[in-house]
Order: sequence, then C-alpha cells, then structure tokens
Amino acid sequence: MSPLEDFTRLLRRKQPLGPRPGPYRLAVAVLLGIGLIRGLLYVFLTPAWQAPDEPGHFEYAWAIARRGGPAEVLDPGGFLAWLRDIPRPSADPAVQAARPRFERELLDSLYEARFFDYRHRPPPEPRLQSLDQISLGRTLPSERFSTAYVWQALFIGPALGRPIFDQLYLARFSSVVLNLAIVALGIAAARTLLPDRPGLALGVGIAVVFWPQHTFINSTVNEGPLAELGASLAVYGWARLFARTFSLAGIAAVVGGTLLGLSAKANAVFLLALHPLLLVVYLAATLRLRRPAAAVLALLAALILLGGLWAVYRTDLVSLDRAKTALEVIRQRLGATPDLGERVADRPWWWVFDSYWGFFGWMHVRAPDDWYRAMYALTALGLAGWLIPRRDFPWPGPGLVALAWLSPVLAVAMLGLYVGFIDPSYLQGRYLFTAAVPASLLLVVGWARLVPTRLGRWFLPGLCLLLASLDLVAFWAWVTFFYP
Repeated sequence: MSPLEDFTRLLRRKQPLGPRPGPYRLAVAVLLGIGLIRGLLYVFLTPAWQAPDEPGHFEYAWAIARRGGPAEVLDPGGFLAWLRDIPRPSADPAVQAARPRFERELLDSLYEARFFDYRHRPPPEPRLQSLDQISLGRTLPSERFSTAYVWQALFIGPALGRPIFDQLYLARFSSVVLNLAIVALGIAAARTLLPDRPGLALGVGIAVVFWPQHTFINSTVNEGPLAELGASLAVYGWARLFARTFSLAGIAAVVGGTLLGLSAKANAVFLLALHPLLLVVYLAATLRLRRPAAAVLALLAALILLGGLWAVYRTDLVSLDRAKTALEVIRQRLGATPDLGERVADRPWWWVFDSYWGFFGWMHVRAPDDWYRAMYALTALGLAGWLIPRRDFPWPGPGLVALAWLSPVLAVAMLGLYVGFIDPSYLQGRYLFTAAVPASLLLVVGWARLVPTRLGRWFLPGLCLLLASLDLVAFWAWVTFFYP
C-alpha cells in the first residue's frame, strides 16, 4: 500500500479507534512539523514590529523579564510578594535603571526596521526621544496585565544582554510554541468527538495549520495565542466530557482552560456564556440515556464544573474587570439606543471576515481580491454542508454540534456588542481566534459532508492541497509587500 493510500484510509467511517496508530501519529507529527516550519518563517520574515501593537506588548514582557525572579525562592512571604508585584514591573529598581537604554534601543529599532515606511508614514523628525511620543499599543503604562507577558518573558530573559531584535524573535517564538499546542488540542478534541472518523481530526489540524492570518498572529508578540490556548483547552475538556460522561481531566481542562484564557485576554470572555449552554446540552444528552449511574455522574460533573467556573468568575483578573465594565456600558447605552440591529449593522463586517482569514502587518497588507472571494466561497460551502442530509454521514452527536456552532456564534455576538457600543477599532477577525478550534471543526465537518462517498478517500489530500495552495498565495502577497 502506498503512503498516500495509507494516509487517506484514515478517513473511512467506522474505523476502530486504534488499530493502526502508526500512520495517524505520523500524520499528526507531520502537521506539527509543518506548523513549526511555517511559524518560524513568519517569525523571521515578518519585519520587526510589523504586527498589531507588537512594540507595546513586547515592552511589558521585557519589563517582567528585566525584573527577574524572586530574590529568595525558599522564602514563602517574599515569593508571594514577588508574585503579587508581577503585574507592576515598572516599580522595580532594576527595570527603572535599564529603562532609558531599552527605550533608546526600541526607538532606534523602529527607524532601523523601517517601521514607519512599511506603514506608509514618514519617520518622525526630529527623532523620537520617548515611547510616550508615539502610539504603539502600549499596555504597560495602564498596567493592563496579561499572563501572556509572563510566558514571553521566560523567552526574553536569557537574551536580555543581546540586541533587541534577538529578544523580539525569541518572544515571537514563544507564540509559535503556543500555536503548536493549539493545533494539537484541536486535533485531540476532534478525535475525541469523532473517534470513528480520525481523518476529520486531521482535517481540523490541516485547517488550522494552513490558516494564514492565524499563523501570522500566532507568530508575533501579543496576548492572543495564550488566550486561544486556554479556550482550546476548555473545548478539549468539553470533548472529553461529551465522550465519557464523567471525566476529571475534562472538568479540569474546562475550568483551567477558562482561567488561563481569561487571564490572558478579554476575548476569551465568551467562554462564560458558552459553558452554561454546553452544560445544558451535556445534561440533556446524558439523562436521555436513562442510565441512573450515568445521570449521577453527570450531575456530579455539573456541580464540580459550576463550582470551578464560579471560582474563576470571582477571580481578580484584568480581562474580567474589563469585560464587566464593558457589559455595564453596553447595558446603559442599549437603554439609550434601543436599535441594536441598526447600530451593529452599520459596521463594515466584511473587514472582520477578511482579517479573520488574512490581513497582515498592522492590518494593512491584503491578499489578492480573488483570494478573499475564494475564502468566502469555502466558508459558505462549509456551512452549507451541515444542511445537506446524508444517510452515510449522519449528523454528529449533540456535543459536537453544540461546540462547533455555539462557540463561534457567541464569539461573534460578543465582538459585535463590543464593537457596536464600546470601541469600533476592535472590528478585526483576530479577536475571534479564541473560537478558532471549534470554528475549524465546524467548517471541516461541513466540507466533508459535501464530498460523495466514492470520493471520500480523496477528501483529506484534496483539502490539504487546496488550503496549502491558498495559504501560499496569501504568504506570497505579504512577503512581496515587505520584500518587493
């Protein structure tokens, strides 16, 4: 049997869960290897600071790295004090002493890396003397802390004595590592929900790996990758619960993933609306089995989940505080402006779609227009696939349906409310990436349902070839922009 036939037979229905793990594991390893190579290409080919708010995020991570670890690790009081002060590194004497040199290096690097030229703006003259003179998406002055900065600081720390570009590339690499974990979690969640269709799990991995905008954002310095990792971990936890009725690992993944996502970025807040809805679906699906033992375990899981999620909600997190403040503002403005539909419809939502699939630099480098038309068509086909009845491809279980549909719908709804009532500048597709794994699952299942049974063995290689080709077109577009 040829390698291609061995690879594509994974898509056949009713294949047992583990008779031939070798080819499947090899395929997963190949996908992760491709994801690593693509991530490194984006890390080194994207010019310095040519990603949204990258200088501002890097500044916060640098300050945490420069502050360093606790003076006495074995002193519980000193260690706790060090932990409490992590969000406020600017007060540390070491950071204050190193800050003038850091600012000079960062400002000089803006000129050296043609930061202003790439954004079609003349370099400021006289030369900038302070970061306060330019808007770079800075979060440190307002102490808008994210746990993502701690993760990035771990990579910056060993290179503090080296040029600032070396520190930047290491910080970017930290995002690539998270992206690989996201791909692995997406494959694992799909495999758990569809144990008899492992090819679809690989399809989810292919969809995430060959996603230009996703790779670009997750190869630069920002809080998004860690927030997405937390949300993907929560999705995987729900997959385990739907597949096993009761799973302590699944419960821990849901609660821990939610905490991790919210600690990193506010766009993970849709999880707090998603979990109660999934809990209803989970209980309904389990109680319908009419097995007393399963019902007891499901109720126990629900109680543990509710307790854990309530504890997360009560945690003091910057993103939660921002979300609660935003909801209060929306409530007040909604009363004064009752026509929500008109307010939201006024926004250019095509921009969200385009920047969801591929908009590079500071959201100013486009792919060819026909490329976006192709992505519109593919998205429409993926949604249409769910509407076509297939006897040989019955509807997936309620858990998968709820996860795949509710996650992106709630993420879009919350983004719409924020854009409509708080800040229109957030009208960008990257703020939906916390729902990337379930959204990819939604499209892959839809595409697979459109493929006739006799052609099913070609679905996976065809999907890989199509998405890789589209990815190459987008990649070439932004590379030739920066390197004409």
